[in-house]
Amino acid sequence: MEGKAEFAKAEQNRKIKIEEARANLEAEKLNAQAEIERAKGAAEAIRIENESITPTYIQYLWVRQQSDLVIRPLYMSRLKQTYQSLSPKDEPIEK
Repeated sequence: MEGKAEFAKAEQNRKIKIEEARANLEAEKLNAQAEIERAKGAAEAIRIENESITPTYIQYLWVRQQSDLVIRPLYMSRLKQTYQSLSPKDEPIEK
């Protein structure tokens, strides 16, 4: 009788492993489909951008980028000057 119980338990464990494998396979398929949908969305966004970007808009982006490059260093320089003016003179300022 003990052999039949062990066999039944082994059979049940085998069925459980099969069901787990099926669930993992289904999850991987769903993950793959989600990745495909994300890629389609990205491709559609790129297509829309390529169709709607005009030379004027590209020029605007370039000008904005250039102004960011100029403004950031100025802002950081002024921020450092302000910090230094607020710091006590006899203490070294850590960089």
